[in-house]
Amino acid sequence: MDLLKKRRISAFLIIGLLLVFLYGKNLLERQSFRAVSGTLSTVYKDRLLVESYIFQISEKLSKIQTTHKKQGLSFFPH
Repeated sequence: MDLLKKRRISAFLIIGLLLVFLYGKNLLERQSFRAVSGTLSTVYKDRLLVESYIFQISEKLSKIQTTHKKQGLSFFPH
């Protein structure tokens, strides 16, 4: 009876330690995921910002080209 009780206590301790270990590992993975997610979000926003700049420049160049065509000027001098 004493041996059975010791085995049960040992089993509960091992299971408890495993649960604590898994919980700690889960917390570390959550923090890592948040860090990576924040980085990806920043990169995405930066790319959108650059894309909007390129679009604005493209629109301005298009307007300049249209104006030059209306005035009979060559857009690219020879």
